[in-house]
Amino acid sequence: MLIPTDIRKSIYEILFQEGVMIAMKDIRPSTMHPLCKTKNLYVVNAMRTCVSKGFVRELFAWRCHYYFLTPAGINYLREYLHLPAEIVPKTMKKTAVTQGDYMALSDTGAMRGQSDRTAFRLGTVGAGAPGKPATEGDIRFRGGTGFGRGKPTN
Repeated sequence: MLIPTDIRKSIYEILFQEGVMIAMKDIRPSTMHPLCKTKNLYVVNAMRTCVSKGFVRELFAWRCHYYFLTPAGINYLREYLHLPAEIVPKTMKKTAVTQGDYMALSDTGAMRGQSDRTAFRLGTVGAGAPGKPATEGDIRFRGGTGFGRGKPTN
């Protein structure tokens, strides 16, 4: 499909900035892509071309096309858009976790790991009598609730 050069360039710029592109399966000419402000048909066909050349990887789920930029695609878009090597997509940038962020996460328990489960398996947490595992002891069941055999009559 013939896509105007300025529209193709804007699609490629957004793809290079973000490193990913999402497009709905809807290819009616009237539907617009929310990020590019162009027709969704242009975005899908431009990405289809990139998939066939090996510049992006495609994943399809729930009527959405997800396109992920490959290293070959990064090199191609750098040449096409005339960008220096220092500029990289957002998906390639590393975000550093500071000491304060790590401590905030550990206080809420998100970084705690499996300590609760490990403690339970090792037997340090138990509801049974002292010196006995939690499963040993007096287990009593109430009678039925109107279904089945019910309580035995004594």
